[in-house]
Amino acid sequence: MGSDLVRDRLRDAHVSATSRLAFPECQAGIARAVREGRVPVRAGQQLTRAFDRRWDEILVLELDVDLMKAAGSLSWRHPLRGGDAIHLASAITFRAGGHDLAFACWDRRLWEAAAAEGFVMIPAEAP
Repeated sequence: MGSDLVRDRLRDAHVSATSRLAFPECQAGIARAVREGRVPVRAGQQLTRAFDRRWDEILVLELDVDLMKAAGSLSWRHPLRGGDAIHLASAITFRAGGHDLAFACWDRRLWEAAAAEGFVMIPAEAP
C-alpha cells in the first residue's frame, strides 16, 4: 500500500490536517486487516498505538454546518460516498484557509474527485 509514501510526506509537512472522520476510519481499517489476517494482532496493536500518538499532532477539521453543506454539494459534482465527500470538503476548506496541501487517498472515485478539484495527488497516478 502507500503507507511509506504518506509517512514520508507527513514527515516533511509543516501541518497535517484531516477530517474528524479519519480517526474511526483508520481504526476500522486496522481492525479489519487484523480480522482478515492481513496484519498480525500484535502489529495491529502497534499500528493503533502509533496512530493514536500521531493523531494528537494532526489538525482536525470538525464537521460543522458549512462543511456539511459543502460535502453535500460535492456529492452532486462527483460520484462520492458521504464519508468521502466529507474528506474532500475538509481538504477544500483547509486549502481555502491559505494552506498548500497534497491530497492522499487510494480510492479511485475520491482520487479522481480530488484531482478534479485541483489537488496535488498522492499517489500521482489514480489507484
